[in-house]
Amino acid sequence: MVVTTRLLDSGHQLPDYFDGGKVLLAKVLAFFEGDRERQTFHSIIVDPDGRFLQVPSLEYVFEQGPGAVLEFLLQKYDTSKLEDTRYELVFQMACVLGKAPFVELLLSRGVDIDATGYYYGSTLQAAARTGQLQIVQSLLNKGANTNVIQGRWHTSLRAAIVGGHLDIVELLLQHGADSKLKYQTERHPLHAAISGGYVNLVEMLLSKGADVNIEVDDCDCRTPLLAAIKKADLRIVRLLLESCLQMINELIAAGAKVDSSSLQEACRNGDLSIVEALLEQLFIDGVDPSEIVDETLDSLTMGKSTDYRTLNLLLDYVPPTPKRFLFTCSSGSVPLVRRMIQQGMSVDGSNEEEDSPLQVACYYLNFEVVRLLLQRGANVQARSSQPGDPITLTLWACASPLQQQLEQRGTRHQKYLNSEVVDYRTTQRCTNIVRILLEYGATADNGTDELESPLQLASFIGSFEIAKLLIEHGASLDKTTGSFKTPLFSALQGNNSGIISLILEKGVDVNYVHPTHGTALHLVCQYNDESLVLQLLQHGASPALKDANGDTALTLALQSAASRSGYGVSQKIPRLICQHSTTLDITDSDIIAAARLEPSDLLSFLLVKRGEQPVSEDLIIRFLSEERRPSQENLEVLFDHSGGLEITPRMLNIGLSKHAFNSLSKARELSVHITPDMLESQTDLGTLKALIEYQPGVEVTEGLVIKILSMNSPYRMWGQPEENTELLLSIWPRNSSLLVTDSMLKATTSLLQLKFLLERLGPAHGKLQDIAIWICEKGTEYSGNQADILALVLQSDSDIKLSPSHLEKIMLGAKPLMLEIVLTHTPSLSITEKLFLSIFREYPRAREETRKEFVEVLMRHKKKIVFTEKIRDAIDKAYQEHSDIEKREEWYTLRERDETQEEAEARRSEENDGNKNDDHISLTRQDR
Repeated sequence: MVVTTRLLDSGHQLPDYFDGGKVLLAKVLAFFEGDRERQTFHSIIVDPDGRFLQVPSLEYVFEQGPGAVLEFLLQKYDTSKLEDTRYELVFQMACVLGKAPFVELLLSRGVDIDATGYYYGSTLQAAARTGQLQIVQSLLNKGANTNVIQGRWHTSLRAAIVGGHLDIVELLLQHGADSKLKYQTERHPLHAAISGGYVNLVEMLLSKGADVNIEVDDCDCRTPLLAAIKKADLRIVRLLLESCLQMINELIAAGAKVDSSSLQEACRNGDLSIVEALLEQLFIDGVDPSEIVDETLDSLTMGKSTDYRTLNLLLDYVPPTPKRFLFTCSSGSVPLVRRMIQQGMSVDGSNEEEDSPLQVACYYLNFEVVRLLLQRGANVQARSSQPGDPITLTLWACASPLQQQLEQRGTRHQKYLNSEVVDYRTTQRCTNIVRILLEYGATADNGTDELESPLQLASFIGSFEIAKLLIEHGASLDKTTGSFKTPLFSALQGNNSGIISLILEKGVDVNYVHPTHGTALHLVCQYNDESLVLQLLQHGASPALKDANGDTALTLALQSAASRSGYGVSQKIPRLICQHSTTLDITDSDIIAAARLEPSDLLSFLLVKRGEQPVSEDLIIRFLSEERRPSQENLEVLFDHSGGLEITPRMLNIGLSKHAFNSLSKARELSVHITPDMLESQTDLGTLKALIEYQPGVEVTEGLVIKILSMNSPYRMWGQPEENTELLLSIWPRNSSLLVTDSMLKATTSLLQLKFLLERLGPAHGKLQDIAIWICEKGTEYSGNQADILALVLQSDSDIKLSPSHLEKIMLGAKPLMLEIVLTHTPSLSITEKLFLSIFREYPRAREETRKEFVEVLMRHKKKIVFTEKIRDAIDKAYQEHSDIEKREEWYTLRERDETQEEAEARRSEENDGNKNDDHISLTRQDR
């Protein structure tokens, strides 16, 4: 506005409205763009539609920016009625700012009083949100709709409530605003008033009949009562808490129903006055509070609430029951447990409940409660219906974090668990409970086939003190239960060396075969723990035993070492096993695993240990198949123990890597006749090249050419010759009798390869028709530069005939260059509806220069298009803004005429027939 003022002050004159003023207004109005169809906005930052982002404030826009200029120009020009919908956004912004004169000016020029859309929703909503009472009154007097649903705050009433404008809320209600109106699952106006802490607004809405029990889905405060209780959790100031209590009382007085959710939220917030008010209301309503109180007790104790005052208050309103006694025992409050025992609750609970009070207290590791129950005579044995005795449940609670970690990580090849997951205090409480239970006569050796024994759990946790206590009280070392099966396996998986030593010294069966892990020796071989392997071997572990897969511990040790790769990987564990074994079943798998290790002395040691059984051709082939980078040294060892075996054709037919071929050819001299079939079986270009160099003059077949074309060159770079093409040049001279086939052309993966084949094809004269169609049908799936490849094919064969149906697929996602190439080759090509949409629809949000290039190509080739309904819709949808008019018109210059109804029916009939023919052709090609 400052610039405009200076220009006018320096003598510049405003142009006449029709000579330039109209254009001037349009340029200023272009600053006000937005999506007027959108209904929901969730954030002032994330959803800024219809708002200015690059200015200090909206006030700046209307005081110094385009808004101020626009108001000035409208005052100067007699524009008659303002029909451009962007004036509606200007209208809303003027309402937000309370610019009454501008609002009246816009109304006088015919701008809709209920202008809707954009971020602000409506004019009335915009004014209500910022408390513009004068404008709200004026709009209402002129008939503004109070119940429009759109914009950031959805309704005018909700906008006023969010702003806390009591006078505007009252005014809107007087003019028919619906207090029950809300958008889909959005919060009700009553929710908004409560969340804002506006007690007066709550009272007003309730007096107008707002539904106090309305429920809102997908909201953490489902009901108004729950929203009020949640508000108390903010604890901003005590005054606000009192206000929230007042709101809750207002809601209750108006008939709000108390449920377990609201009671639980009040208990968590810890305001006893609110909890008491809710409990009192339950009795006033004549509702049996038992179910609601029980649900609340369950929720609080499961959440380990330590606010015993709240629990005590809840228990004051209901009689004692065995179920509530269990809740109290799980809470850990000794005074509450003592109180309920004094009220007549049995320390052994009721047979109607699944768990006993002692079991519950043990599972929640509440030592003081356990001690109180035992002192009052609680039975330490588990009920017959429950497998979890008190000691087992105690240890399960302590081991639970480790068990979850073990399940998440898996048990195979995993050794180290995070022992810090179970903190010292938890372990100490667990130890104290187990000790006192044993003192009161609990059994140390419980457990079933499904549930781990106490000793297994103690071994897994790593508590040496508990494990020793259990063993001293008769716990079995070899009892197989649960998933661990034995205490030794649980100690191994918990990585607890002290307990492992204790169990081994006490004489555990070290050769028990676990259904998953095999023997303990199998498991520690996977862990690669040398000291544990030696410890097990010294206590009688047998290396000859096999696991469920038929593998020995030696096999697992070798595989574990081989998986870590690298020269000099520790081979001590396999050697330890060999040293402690008088007889070993050394398998081919063992030999292959050892052959993957360097240096080769362990491989030689095993081959000597295996005796006179020679290394077979199958074993070498298997090794070469599994190891992509075998060492020359290990291959030499294998051949030295093979009884005179040399390189065989079968070894070369498995698709060797170049590294494997080099190691193999250095380990033994290559003396094999190379055949085309052998060459076609290769998977590595380097190996294939080496074999051809070894035997020059090998027969070049179609299959060999296709194989070379299909291989990836590891050194392919732009502008550099490809190894594939260089190899073909060396084996396929121009005067060769070998003919170029369609299969060869389709196997090319680059422009260089295609050029090479076309040079050997000679004059095409229509031979490339099928190849051109194949490239088009591959569309965006074709690997390589589509435009260059198609251009080369078209350049090499002028007899190729292209139709729109051939090009529809390749033009999806293609660049303008592709269209240029096609139209240059086939100037008469008609632009059908499908072909146009293939070009245009791929770019609904494209950069405008890409669209511009497309239209320039079409104009350069003087193409005219019969516009169909779909073509018009595509263009109109892409260019909806006023600023896009020129771009839209540019596309419309291509229009020859509109399609007639008869032409549309004939086209659809032809398309249906074409689809049937395409299906038939596709099936025919598949049959071929």
